[in-house]
Amino acid sequence: MVALKSTAPVRRIPSQQPLHFVPKQRIAPVRVAPTPARVLSRTNRQKALVAETLDARVVPSAPEMPAWLRSLVRVERTAGVLALLLGTATLAVYGSSVYSQQQWGTMYNRFQTLERNERELSVTGEMLKDKMAERAFYSDTQLVPQNPSNTIFLDSTPQSAPPRSPSVRETTANTSATPLGY
Repeated sequence: MVALKSTAPVRRIPSQQPLHFVPKQRIAPVRVAPTPARVLSRTNRQKALVAETLDARVVPSAPEMPAWLRSLVRVERTAGVLALLLGTATLAVYGSSVYSQQQWGTMYNRFQTLERNERELSVTGEMLKDKMAERAFYSDTQLVPQNPSNTIFLDSTPQSAPPRSPSVRETTANTSATPLGY
């Protein structure tokens, strides 16, 4: 039995609205399994007959795809997954490079500020030294010139043995062993 494309009403079943076939994209042959007549009553038989005629959704099994087509489908799926992974990796690398450039710009601005502050501090220190030197010439500042009698001497802390530096003979012996170049 083959289902037909039609919008005409089907015969009317008592106590039901008229039924219409809805056109589908693809109509395939319908396989109807016979129902045992002894189990169904008359109204149930009518309902089963309508249900069997409306069951156009049964799609025949598709023939198996050839091996080369299956391998092409597998390659397509693999390429899709690979493209997705590469796109994600590209976005991650781009994001990290933008973030690192942003951090570098922030740190560079901070460095510039610190350099400017250092210059200002050195200028201020020199200005203070200059002011102190100018005031030393005036007699009312009560500054005393430096001499050994009013200087405080501090004892140095004991130092550990300084690292032994190689003698001149050892360094010349080592340098003469290596070639100077070509």
